[in-house]
Amino acid sequence: MVQYAVEFLETLGKGSSRRAFLLSSKYALKIAINEKGIAQNEAELDVFTNPKSRAIVAKVYDADQEGNKWLISDLVKPLDSEEEFEQLTGVKWYLFSEQIRSHMQNRGADAQKLNPWVQAVIATARQNNLMHGDLRELSHWGKTPDGRCVLLDYGFNESVFQSHYSKTPKPQDKTATSDSGRPPMTAGPNPTKTSWPHKPKPKEHIEGGFPEDDEEKTKR
Repeated sequence: MVQYAVEFLETLGKGSSRRAFLLSSKYALKIAINEKGIAQNEAELDVFTNPKSRAIVAKVYDADQEGNKWLISDLVKPLDSEEEFEQLTGVKWYLFSEQIRSHMQNRGADAQKLNPWVQAVIATARQNNLMHGDLRELSHWGKTPDGRCVLLDYGFNESVFQSHYSKTPKPQDKTATSDSGRPPMTAGPNPTKTSWPHKPKPKEHIEGGFPEDDEEKTKR
């Protein structure tokens, strides 16, 4: 799988634990290159399989059931500006950032009066130990092909950080209050359409499978 992707697919990004490749105009392939990457793939699957979390994350269409070595998800385009964030969510970026800081530091704070999308972000972050330092960086948000604003990478959570990256273990019920020290992701060339020779059959625990791609329609 890794060798095929390296030889035939466009690289979207690469880090110390995973590499991302372009499958088509709508799908991306994430491949773990070590145990840290496998842990991040597993964390993304855990988040996505919770229906309450799906409003703010990219959809997962297929995944490796024998070791979480790879997964296929929506192709997410990084946001261009704070204005684009506001257009997609209905919330100004500076206000969202402050609300995340306030409510993640104070878990007893009532989020019921906030924008419903922001409520979903806070609930998902609390339930899955997401790094709120990541949530407050615009570069960690993107746009899906269907026009949703979602987290670009939600596999690097507090649990993964403590078990695979931190030299000094911390209690896992505490939320990080600063940037996580996430390994850098190096962007690849500008994406171009790439044909995928086959689309793996969706696994039973992942709902939906692949919607029909425009590329596929044109081949008929």
